[in-house]
Amino acid sequence: MIIEIRKVGFINKGAELMLLAILDKLRLKYPNAKFVMQPNHDDYINRAKLGLYQKVHFRRYNIRWDRLFYIIPSSIRKKFGMVMDDEVDIVLDATGFGYSDQWGTEYTNKTSFDIQMWKKNGTKVIFMPQAFGPFNLKNIAIYFKTIVNQADLICVRDEMSYEYINNLVGDRENIKKFPDFTNLLTGVLPKDFSSEENKICIVPNVRMQDMTSEKESNEYANFMAKCVKILYEADCKPFFLIHEGKKDLLLANEIIKIAEVEVNIILETDALKIKGIIGSCDAMLGSRFHGLVNALSQGVPAIAIGWSHKYQMLLKDYSFEDGILNVTDDEEKINKVLLNLIDVEKRELIASTLKTKSIIQKEKVEQMWDEVYAIVDTVNNG
Repeated sequence: MIIEIRKVGFINKGAELMLLAILDKLRLKYPNAKFVMQPNHDDYINRAKLGLYQKVHFRRYNIRWDRLFYIIPSSIRKKFGMVMDDEVDIVLDATGFGYSDQWGTEYTNKTSFDIQMWKKNGTKVIFMPQAFGPFNLKNIAIYFKTIVNQADLICVRDEMSYEYINNLVGDRENIKKFPDFTNLLTGVLPKDFSSEENKICIVPNVRMQDMTSEKESNEYANFMAKCVKILYEADCKPFFLIHEGKKDLLLANEIIKIAEVEVNIILETDALKIKGIIGSCDAMLGSRFHGLVNALSQGVPAIAIGWSHKYQMLLKDYSFEDGILNVTDDEEKINKVLLNLIDVEKRELIASTLKTKSIIQKEKVEQMWDEVYAIVDTVNNG
């Protein structure tokens, strides 16, 4: 049995966590399964470490050219760990958030094209828990209807995403609501990390500058600088943790320069160690979705500054709706919300609620896996 895991990677640590979460569960359940992933950037070494086969995928001008690889005998393709589309039994899509007006038509268009080919091959297609919508653009709506009609299971991560899909296609048996599934992973705390020197984690996100309005984009760095300065002056030991690549690092340095404070920046490439660091903190302030999941699922109070509905919905799952800030908020609102992180009693009360909610969220994720197993079993036992 060959299982393809789509739209994951190693630069964005949320995408890496989703990959690790899938491998962690499915390798235990199906030890003889082979896992394949499309090459993405220069990630061969990372894929090789995880024992992932290479999916042959080559598209230009919306034309699939990978059929040319069929001239290579299958025995040679197997020797080099190459897998063709019609050799895949199950596709697990872990895009996270791409099927939406906010990302334009590219993701949805390509997937609507691919899913029709997969189904002709008899491939099972599962969309792992992720955010969806809105679908106000005509082409997005058409493409996504095709996806819904072909998918075996679509796991929707939040109520608003569910509503967007329901308004588009109505009630469907193949659409079910489950939370983010990276919460079951256990973090690893690096030996050289100091919890005494680094207490409140700041996770910036460059998407706050290219996926928001012009006003929000221009204000984001200044807004984050205000927050960092408040936490610094309250002796909360804030520090930056980079969740995705060079752009977030440049943004962190810009924020520090504006705030005129000296705080640490931690660059960690291991996604599980990033989760371990966040789990050891007193609190978190961040704009990366999976950074927030890392915090909330471990009972760490987290304030979100986000660019889509998925942030509000995540905090609602943990009964912490007051944990949202907007870059347009005034200083009175900022101080009021950050007090939840600064005041020890408030912070501990929030942490207690988060730990209770985390248990519930993890139980729901286990239920999601039962749904996935039921579909995979139809192939594995076939």
